[in-house]
Amino acid sequence: MERIKSVNCYTALKEKSSVVADYCQKIIENKNAVWYPYIGWDVNLVPREVVLQEPVLAKINEQFTINRAAVLMSEAYQNYEWHTDQYRGVCINMLLSYDHISHCLFGVKKNETNVYFHELKYEPSTFYLFNNQFPHSVINFDKPRYLFSLEFAATADDLLYPEIYKWIKSENLI
Repeated sequence: MERIKSVNCYTALKEKSSVVADYCQKIIENKNAVWYPYIGWDVNLVPREVVLQEPVLAKINEQFTINRAAVLMSEAYQNYEWHTDQYRGVCINMLLSYDHISHCLFGVKKNETNVYFHELKYEPSTFYLFNNQFPHSVINFDKPRYLFSLEFAATADDLLYPEIYKWIKSENLI
């Protein structure tokens, strides 16, 4: 029985990363990279000009202005608890680390102690439109987990997942 429809939580974009994934890998491999704490993550910003070299992200930016992007790092054996984002209605994510186990889950409460969940199983070099207003959690295991994430200039008050989903579908980007 499907309790949670993945299309309400996330959707993969057709076009694979041709620039951002390689750029982010260099950040991850740089032992001198400086990471900054930001709402539960350690982050390293990705320059806007790098993000806009991806044709699919440049096209989306023409309709929905991209504010900033970063590599997010979560430590080994870390769980980012169930939540909805306070200010982001929607974002675009791409998992960068595939050398260990981590899970990104979307969930709805069954009762006080149980949650029905659906897992986003990231594919390499794939961007995902991600619904930040659907309850989600990340469970990371034995190594740091790296994720590219971009946020839009419009906040959750002005821009939600269904609006962008409808547009990217009409543009044949999914």
